Amino acid sequence: MPPSQRRVLIIGGSFSGLAAGRDLGSHYLVTIIDAKEYFEYTPGVLRAYVKPKHLDALTFTLQPVIETRMGCKYIWGEVKELNGAEKTATYKPIFTSERETIDFDYCIIAAGCNFGPFHKWGESLWFPTIHEDARPEGSWPHLDERYLEGRRRHVLEEFNFLKSLNDKSATCLVVGAGFIGVEWATEIQHFFPRVKLTIIDFLPQPLGPLPASAAKYCEKYMNKVGIKQFYNTKYDAKNPEFWKSIDMVSGPDKEYVCIGVKASNYFMPKETLSEKGPGGGGWILMNQNLSVKTRDGKLWGADDKGFPRIYAVGDCNYGCIEEAGKKPDDWPLPPIPKISYPGEEMCIVACTNIEKIDRLLFQSKTVDCCGDPLKVWDMHWPWGAGMFATSLGPDDACFVAGANWQKNSGLMCVWGQVCAVQKEFIEASKTDECAYGFIGRCIWYFVHHTPVRRVLIIGGSFSGLAAGRDLGSHYLVTIIDAKEYFEYTPGVLRAYVKPKHLDALTFTLQPVIETRMGCKFIWGEVKELNAEQKTATYKPIFTTERETIDFDYCIIAAGCNFGPFHKWGESLWFPTIHEDARPEGSWPHLDERYLEGRRRHVLEEFNFLKSLHDKSATCLVVGAGFIGVEWATEIQHFFPRVKLTIIDFLPQPLGPLPATAAKYCEKYMNKVGIKQFYNTKYDAKNPEFWKSIDLPNGPDKEYVCIGVKASNYFMPKETLSEKGPGGGGWILMNQNLSVKTRDGKLWGADEKGFPRIYAVGDCNYGCIEEAGKKPDDWPIPPIPKISYPGEEMCIVACTNIEKTDRLLFQSKTVDCCGDPLKVWDMHWPWGAGMFATSLGPDDACFVAGANWQKNSGLMCVWGQVCAVQKEFIEASKTDECAYGFIGRCIWYFVHHTPVHLFGGGPRWGY
Repeated sequence: MPPSQRRVLIIGGSFSGLAAGRDLGSHYLVTIIDAKEYFEYTPGVLRAYVKPKHLDALTFTLQPVIETRMGCKYIWGEVKELNGAEKTATYKPIFTSERETIDFDYCIIAAGCNFGPFHKWGESLWFPTIHEDARPEGSWPHLDERYLEGRRRHVLEEFNFLKSLNDKSATCLVVGAGFIGVEWATEIQHFFPRVKLTIIDFLPQPLGPLPASAAKYCEKYMNKVGIKQFYNTKYDAKNPEFWKSIDMVSGPDKEYVCIGVKASNYFMPKETLSEKGPGGGGWILMNQNLSVKTRDGKLWGADDKGFPRIYAVGDCNYGCIEEAGKKPDDWPLPPIPKISYPGEEMCIVACTNIEKIDRLLFQSKTVDCCGDPLKVWDMHWPWGAGMFATSLGPDDACFVAGANWQKNSGLMCVWGQVCAVQKEFIEASKTDECAYGFIGRCIWYFVHHTPVRRVLIIGGSFSGLAAGRDLGSHYLVTIIDAKEYFEYTPGVLRAYVKPKHLDALTFTLQPVIETRMGCKFIWGEVKELNAEQKTATYKPIFTTERETIDFDYCIIAAGCNFGPFHKWGESLWFPTIHEDARPEGSWPHLDERYLEGRRRHVLEEFNFLKSLHDKSATCLVVGAGFIGVEWATEIQHFFPRVKLTIIDFLPQPLGPLPATAAKYCEKYMNKVGIKQFYNTKYDAKNPEFWKSIDLPNGPDKEYVCIGVKASNYFMPKETLSEKGPGGGGWILMNQNLSVKTRDGKLWGADEKGFPRIYAVGDCNYGCIEEAGKKPDDWPIPPIPKISYPGEEMCIVACTNIEKTDRLLFQSKTVDCCGDPLKVWDMHWPWGAGMFATSLGPDDACFVAGANWQKNSGLMCVWGQVCAVQKEFIEASKTDECAYGFIGRCIWYFVHHTPVHLFGGGPRWGY
């Protein structure tokens, strides 16, 4: 048979069932069966009980959507029995009392679950009572909620009851302070403010295992609106002491139990159902590929070749694959929450497996279009399982992402009125998608069908932002930085002598990262990185408590400090932002994590330089590298009465750069009256040193412009170098930029040996040494601590993440050209040899092609033309980092176009 004649039966017409219909409807004969006639957006239904007209925005009739828009077949009826051996389903249609049978080639069970563990069948306000046997024993047997009108009548009845409670200022108890309980309590409070509400939970905080930040936000909101809260309190309705403990001696006028789930897989044979689990068990057992299995571990409903034909997705299955003697952290598939999003993620995997099996069985295919072997996919932990949007009435909400089965996991990303609008947008677009609307499908198709892993980027400067730009459209990217702003470091010296220039060099990170780039920004300092658990512990700016975020990949782009003579590394050209360093710094009264604190530091230094100028003071600049030369010439131009001296232990300025550039700078400084002393070692405690540079009484001010210092305080010692500039402490790396330990082992690799953590830019050792060889022969010679090569490293690390992702999660072995997929090694970045040195605002020199060797490179541009060139680079690069269109157009191809330099040899090319 061609695929169009194979039959797929989908049991359940809610989120997962409709997602399967959308995916398979164009290739197979798809039938969707559901016991009710309508779809209901369950996460928003609580609002309907307090505002009944809202129900219309949450519901639609299934038949016209499934049959007219999707092109599938719809049966309104209740499945009574599923036969795996014969591949048939027995069901009872709504229009007859007789049972009928339908057969299938594949089946996807997306039957969902019930709520309310204390009720025999499971009963709650937020899911209709639709099963034939459950309705007579329910709390509203007079209403048939299989019909949309029956559901509407139930909503109206509950609304009128709540109105009566409000009229008499009745008391109401909400049992359970999970996100459903919190939503229900705050909805009642907002629309019926005279109801006296109390909420309890046996846990120490609301929202269960979600992060403390979200729990505190909800707790604070409920306190503000007068909802009494009792935590660490077990519900015990028969115990008078329980009622006394929550200030309800006589009990409440109404109770709402908002805890727990209950299985409703009444049509499945017992051997396919769990004996344990939430609500007393009864959940469909499954393998990791989501196919149904029996209690003894055998595949249920497989064909004669052993291929699975029946899958259980969403809320009906056990949701986890346990392994004896192991904790959930180590299970192949840990517990998955009973919410809509992960159900749809499971559905995509099940549909993919059906299509793969179909090619294997009926089309005699053994490989896919890329030549990779066809095999059944295993289910992954669905990233959307960690997203929870909790309403606090119609005007407030909080949104958590990244939560999992562990306590206090995830991060509260959005809150307040913005989050309330976000929740309404999700509700409207998701309902539209389920109704086969064009806009909803456009929005959500790529969310479910694009493999999304989480990438944590530590550092929001040049390299970190470059990684965000490259990965933001394919991954869930979070960028964390200890300061709130980006600063164009190569130009910051100008700001100290011309403070208004700081505005051209800086911008606030949050709106750029979150609004323009579409990534998540965390303003906080990373305190610890755990490779084994793939987590980072950080301290947010807004709290004294530490929080944790997990990741699939991590790029460390934390940069470095300057000033090797200071304990923490301190200089004018990089802000002091680390918590432990600020109290011991030279300006502890200024908090440079804030842009305003950085601005105040610039203004203070400017006023100090002005005072030096007013009294014609002496000033010594230690170090005649490009930073020292720039600083001396900037001071001279804007404060010409300051008597400047510059020294260096090398025989010329600009370090190893070519003699032509050194002579050009030397000539300029002679012309403007800056005294220069070379082959001179800085020794502040030796009076003879001061005499040798014509400053027998010392200078009025010294600026040390030499050296760098590592600031990787969050990394374990075994990953840091024992030697290197500034006393060591640099992150060790392999040639592919993945972090390694001192004994050469890969740090943070997965079970298949693929690297997951990369160090790029100024934070890493910057070279790969080989014993007995000179730097000329090292795999990667020393790389300067400047921005350009950091971005080059970033591109390599991002490429390696994308390649690893294809190998691990997409079962790819070759790229689009047929070449084997493998992790790239880092090359010598050609941009590492470019140095533009300012000589005041009207002169400069530009060197290209420099490397680790003395007198290397060529001075290409100089004079006023070079000063303009440097300003152009500064403006366009800052614009690129701010995600500006012009800056990205200019610099994208610079970093992403393979360039082979003449004379570099194939070893240094891409």
